[in-house]
Amino acid sequence: MLRMLRLFLVCALLSVVLSSKEIVQPFNVQPNGQVSHFDVALGKVKCLFSWAAVGGTNEDWQMSLTKENGYTCVVERPEKTSYLFFQNFAASILGAELKSVEIFDSLGNVLASENFDIDFSDGSVKSIEGKFKNSLGRVVLHAKKSKKKKKPDKEL
Repeated sequence: MLRMLRLFLVCALLSVVLSSKEIVQPFNVQPNGQVSHFDVALGKVKCLFSWAAVGGTNEDWQMSLTKENGYTCVVERPEKTSYLFFQNFAASILGAELKSVEIFDSLGNVLASENFDIDFSDGSVKSIEGKFKNSLGRVVLHAKKSKKKKKPDKEL
């Protein structure tokens, strides 16, 4: 009986671990003015981030991709303010349908929509040259799993 209880508990724990789907990866943003890229994938869904920044020194950032009631991709400088001057940025989510975007400056304020352009058809967001004020602290993409297109029913 004790052996069966242990087996049940191990199976239950394993089920919880396997059902929670999240990947968190740190990356470094270098202020060299060059366009750089970083991405993470969770199954068939991929989150990508591109940027060019100048000023200051290297900063540690992180990207997370979580599957829970859809997908959430977060690109951020965790626990610290970014002092970099972002010349531009772009983020996208592939393998899922983009539903909404939230972008924050380095002080945690929500950026006005005139600073960036969202393209729901390709699941991307990018800064708008001349409008984006070069302060970036967090990018959040919310998506849902893409539904496969159904083949039309054959005519009878």
